[in-house]
Amino acid sequence: MVAISYAHFPNFIRLKNGGVISLYDVIAPEKTVESLGWALVLGSFLILPFLGYLFYKFQQKEE
Repeated sequence: MVAISYAHFPNFIRLKNGGVISLYDVIAPEKTVESLGWALVLGSFLILPFLGYLFYKFQQKEE
């Protein structure tokens, strides 16, 4: 999958009429990408500790 994506970069979608949808044509504004990045970082700080706790809790043997 990576090789196919790499070979067609930046033309990610090829249309039947010969046109393409380029990643450079549909890029989001910089502020939107920055906000999404911060949301992912903050969300991972909340989710990953609880995910680790769940793994720990379900790997314990019942007595």
